[in-house]
Amino acid sequence: MRTFLPVCLISLTAALPALADHRYDEAYRGYVGAAYSHLASAYACRALLGRSHYEDARITAENSLRLSGMPTDIALRSVEKMLEKIRRDDKRGPQLSYAQCATKAATTRAELQRWEKKLLSHKFKDQVVGDDLPDTHLDTNGHQVR
Repeated sequence: MRTFLPVCLISLTAALPALADHRYDEAYRGYVGAAYSHLASAYACRALLGRSHYEDARITAENSLRLSGMPTDIALRSVEKMLEKIRRDDKRGPQLSYAQCATKAATTRAELQRWEKKLLSHKFKDQVVGDDLPDTHLDTNGHQVR
């Protein structure tokens, strides 16, 4: 957890404009946390569920960091730090059965998708397309005038 928090803080620092919106900040931290959990479960179950499941979780973790605008090289290094922590913790943890791995993979994937949906709804909610449109007003008859 000590390594994970600095990684999150580094990624949040890259998203300074987003820090103004507390809900976006919460959604982003939840998304990165869910990506970490998904990566940890995929790593623990890579022998049972297959290497492709693990690689997909790794790419998802990288993309979750890049979503904030973090450069790709920093996102890759941050995921490597996450994996170092996961590897240290994996040596201490119990081995999971195939059923436990499948359940954990589905649960962490669903949680990740829930946070992603929440994050994207906050990210694009306040964007207005009207900036490119000319200013128009309604006259007393309800007709548009410029």
